[in-house]
This record gives sequence, C-alpha cells and structure tokens, in this order.
Amino acid sequence: MESFRRDFVFSNNDNLLVFFDTFLDQTNGFSFGVSASGAKWDGIMHDGAASNLDWDCKWESKVKHYPDRWTSEIRIPFKSVRYPKGSQKWYTNFSRLDLKSNEKSAWAPVPRQFPTASLAYTGVMNFEEPLPKPKPQISFIPYVFGSYAKDYENGTGAEYRKDFGFDAKIGISTAMNLDLTYNPDYAQVEVDQQVTNIDRFELFFPEKRQFFLENSDLFSGFGDDNINPFFSRRIGLDAPVLAGARLSGKIGNDWRIGFMNMTTEKTEDLLSRNFTVASVQKKYLPAQMSGSFS
Repeated sequence: MESFRRDFVFSNNDNLLVFFDTFLDQTNGFSFGVSASGAKWDGIMHDGAASNLDWDCKWESKVKHYPDRWTSEIRIPFKSVRYPKGSQKWYTNFSRLDLKSNEKSAWAPVPRQFPTASLAYTGVMNFEEPLPKPKPQISFIPYVFGSYAKDYENGTGAEYRKDFGFDAKIGISTAMNLDLTYNPDYAQVEVDQQVTNIDRFELFFPEKRQFFLENSDLFSGFGDDNINPFFSRRIGLDAPVLAGARLSGKIGNDWRIGFMNMTTEKTEDLLSRNFTVASVQKKYLPAQMSGSFS
C-alpha cells in the first residue's frame, strides 16, 4: 500500500471505488472509494469522468481482510450528496483495481478506451421507494481572532489585534448553491505540493479553498493550459479577500450556470479590485445506460 492518507493515488493501491450520478445528467456526480488498507478516497465529479479530490464530505467505511480476499462496507448519509426531490434511481458504477493481477474491472461494462469512472457508461441503481426529501444545505463557519503583544526590550506600547470573518453555504435548491464569504481565513487550507518552476510561465496550482470547490469546473474550463483568461487562485494572491458571493448549480438536466463576484482589500501597493465571472454550460447528446439493480 502507498499510504493511509485520504485521496490516495488510484493506480498505486488495491481499491474499490463507487460513482454516483444523482441528477442523471451523465456529466456530474460524486465518487467514493477505499483502499485495501482502509484509506478513504472521495471527490466531486465533472466533465463526465474527472474528479476533484479536494472536495470532502462526511461518510464512513470499514475494511475487513480474509486469507483469500478483502471486503469493504461503506455508509454515505443522504445529506452528504445532492440529489433531486423525489429521486428513485441513480446512475452508478463500481470500479475494482487489483494490482497483483494488474486488473481493473467495473460492474457496468466500460469500453477499454474510457476510464471506469466514465459516467456515460454507468448502470442504474433503483430504490424501492422515493428517497427522503433533501434537507436544506446550510452551513455557517465564523471565526474570531485576537492577540496582544508588548515589546519590553524596546519599550514600545502594547499592540492589540482583532479580526473576524465567516464562510457560509446556502442551498437555494437541491441543485443550486450560494456561497458567501467575508474576510476569509485560509490558514486551514491544505498546502500545495512543492514544485520547482524553471521556466517563465506561472504555475496553475489546484484550487483548495472551500469557497471555490463546489462546481469549480464551471469556472476553470476557460482557455487552455497556457492561455487561461480566468484562474481563481489569482484572487487573493497579492491582496487579502474582503468579501465574495458565488452562485452555481444546475437548471434542469441540461443547463448549468455559475456567477462569482469577489472584492480584495486595498493595500499600500494596490487599490481595491473586483473580480467577476459568469459561466453557462449546456449538455448535448446523452449516452446509453447499461445494467441495473435494485
């Protein structure tokens, strides 16, 4: 096994993954998995097969080993994922990687040229009854900061510092989300992987700040690898973020929209600036399903 860390490298570990397309659009969904050692793997899916592993939610898993096999049990609360009201079926697939035999398999057949995570080739999971009505997705994370310092050697007076801010997430509907932030504190954000840059082009580190994660693909698919007109990591890079609002989600099964507005504080070198971006995405040509179970 590679390690016990969350979001392990898929190809380096024996593992079992499950993919859920809860809105039946074959483009966006949720992925969960466990390695043979019990490490967790979860992400929010976009573009039909890609997963953003910086997204995490609350769920449980247990792994048990036998002389000739290992098994896993996963428990995912309905509140940890989004699904439409009255939902009674999800598109689903299960993926298994066995490094000893160098075999990757899936419950619903997937053509060899596509990844097993492809939501275009999932099966159907049927529920006996409509799922519970989705509860409102509302969270509020405030923080308060204060400090006191006095330099007795130099005889300077006491210095007081105080600050506060918050992040909020409000579910407008089961598929539409409003994120709000004021004077955010990014001290708890996971650090980036260290990279040595020896050319003249900037590095595009993945977005890991909670405010930007959900539906992040709506705001990151502009341009290409070398020409990117909007990159969210530039916001707050040279000046603290003052406040921001972000509306993103689905309208029906074929349309997705995103709107973001953020303002940075005025500093000694820079004036206060505003960043605004809007995105609209439409899906064409749905694929066929294969297999089902209840």
